[in-house]
Amino acid sequence: YLTAEQQALLDSLRSAVDPPMDSILTIDSPQFRALDYLCPASSPPSPTANSNVSFCTNHTTNPSLVGQAYALLTFYFGAVNATQPTSLLSDPICTWPGVASCSESHDPTVTAFDYSNSNLIGTIPDEMIFLEHLEVFNVSSNRLSGTLPGRFGSDWVNMTIFDVSDN
Repeated sequence: YLTAEQQALLDSLRSAVDPPMDSILTIDSPQFRALDYLCPASSPPSPTANSNVSFCTNHTTNPSLVGQAYALLTFYFGAVNATQPTSLLSDPICTWPGVASCSESHDPTVTAFDYSNSNLIGTIPDEMIFLEHLEVFNVSSNRLSGTLPGRFGSDWVNMTIFDVSDN
């Protein structure tokens, strides 16, 4: 399924943080769609993928940024009614939907994620742990279900607000 470039990107993600990534090999999964968006398998890029393939070729220079992009894309592709990516890879990650606060001191780092009151349907993917510097996570007042990934409590050490109420 995976191209050599996609496999290299996946290996880079796994080395940064090791969430379960079994579903990435399922073509229609949010995880595979996020990987294909970051590193398109088709050449030229598929219509759903952005033509900017710098994530595919430069993932080793900033694995934290790639992990954050992968986490957000997995969320967007997995939650019904979430803003679907169009040209995100050409926009700074700090301007992506749901990113409420971002530290841009050295490398862009998502510090607050707020997708509250957005009529979202779905689950919170394990990959959100790639947003390891989050201080605020708010997905309240949606229709999200399922269990929270077990590592959230131990990996999000900077968390001050965690709101999943009214789901």
